[in-house]
Amino acid sequence: MIRLLWLWIPVFCAPSAWGEEDDLPSDQLTVRDRVYTIYPSEKLRQRGMEVPEIPLEENAAWKYIEAVNAAVDQPSDLRAAFLSAANGTWPEGETGERLAAWLTEMRPALDLFREASDMSDYHMPLCRGQSDSLMEAILPTVSDMRQLCRGLAAEATFLASQGKATDALDNYMTVQRVANHVARGQTMIEGLVGMAMRNLADEGMMRVSETGLVDSDILKEAVDEMDRLAEAMPTFEDLVRAEQRFSMSVVDDFMDLPGTFALASSGMIGVEVSAPSGWTRLRGALMRLYLPDRAMKRNFNRHYDSVVEATRPRDDGAVGAIIEEQKLIQQIPAWDVVSKMALPSLSKVHELTLRGESNFVRAQLKMAAEAFNQDHGKHPDRLSSLVPHYISKIPADPMTGYEFEYQSAGTGEPPKGIAIITRESAKELRKKRRTPAILNPRASKWRSYTQDFVKRYQLTDRQRSAAESVLRDIEARAADFERTHGAKIKELMDAGNSDAADRRMEPIDKLFGELKKRLNALPTAKQRAAHKTKTKNNAQEKDAR
Repeated sequence: MIRLLWLWIPVFCAPSAWGEEDDLPSDQLTVRDRVYTIYPSEKLRQRGMEVPEIPLEENAAWKYIEAVNAAVDQPSDLRAAFLSAANGTWPEGETGERLAAWLTEMRPALDLFREASDMSDYHMPLCRGQSDSLMEAILPTVSDMRQLCRGLAAEATFLASQGKATDALDNYMTVQRVANHVARGQTMIEGLVGMAMRNLADEGMMRVSETGLVDSDILKEAVDEMDRLAEAMPTFEDLVRAEQRFSMSVVDDFMDLPGTFALASSGMIGVEVSAPSGWTRLRGALMRLYLPDRAMKRNFNRHYDSVVEATRPRDDGAVGAIIEEQKLIQQIPAWDVVSKMALPSLSKVHELTLRGESNFVRAQLKMAAEAFNQDHGKHPDRLSSLVPHYISKIPADPMTGYEFEYQSAGTGEPPKGIAIITRESAKELRKKRRTPAILNPRASKWRSYTQDFVKRYQLTDRQRSAAESVLRDIEARAADFERTHGAKIKELMDAGNSDAADRRMEPIDKLFGELKKRLNALPTAKQRAAHKTKTKNNAQEKDAR
């Protein structure tokens, strides 16, 4: 089942226009002729959100807002041509001329966008809806900023078509900087939008570098700047923690304003919800008796912590993967319907993150290889030839955990193995992913056994927590064993020597025996007797049939 992220609400929540005064209060801002109320920073900090202290004149966000407000509306009949240009194909004839004219009108907004991207500090204000509930929070600039990035990409395509490849590369570098700013926002949605912007720039930089019209020194400077940007780009764990902080606050909102949650979760956004009153506070207190918010928060935290632990890259280079995510959700007690309904599935976000990280590195490698080609008249035979003069290091491919499958082609042909990842090629790369040779096949079996054991003996929440701790300990020890012996076992499996592989895996089988023994110590005598009676009754019913 696909679960919605909490943060779909800020992007699609319809804002209200409060007025168009020239002199707005300091807690309001205007975006595209609509006035928004800024969520107070102090209240966000009280909710556990991270809000940096940045003087207004040093905050790039306000320059971005200025750029958004300076943008010129796009003629509706140019939309298809605009998107095509943003993706690298400039339209011909009158359509191309009209699009170029519109981009000229957009130049003041794009110039402001460039100025903002050069600023180091950034924090985009989060705006409030009709109440202080974060379920009604609004991000009014996100879609407009993404559109301006497309504008820069479309202009880059036009510049490249005019032989101005260096100027085109500069546009894409601006998009990289904007992506870096946006992705560092307070929410997972901003992180995902930042990744989409970055992917747009990655593809464009690779196309421009292939023209051979950008000087090798400029290409190397771009590679170096991307190294610096990568240091500040949020990781998957950063995105999950941002979602976790937001979710903790939403639980409080649900307790205080359950009506808001019901409307938001059903898609009925825009319905007026009354502000907290004495009655709503009483209702919230009563709800905490029925749905303990502390227990709910523990369930949320346990889920996010488990996802982070499962997806953390391993020391041996293996790519982390979310393991049994739906089963993690199923472990939440039946009474906690809010957590079961609201906890997001993060598998797709993890895949998008790996793909984005891989494309970012591929763009760097592509530019470095093209710079090498300009200096030496051919592409390098191997990627290691690029270090250190063209790139500082060659990391493993984030999509697979292995080295990039680079192959130098013939004269005048682009090298293979570092192309941008498409939806189809992503499927093939996932098949090659470096994953544990031992743990994954057994993790499902062990977890299934533990869950069946919990159900069989009707374990209490405390006993269930103890069972989960036992399982995690066994899985961690299996992972340690795999890091030491996994490569050899996989080699034996691949060679068809299953008997030798089985002998080497005997310690893992013993761990499963230990798991069963430690779980057997958890049920009480009363629980064992109840299970025995139930088993006997089931057998008698079966015989009677």
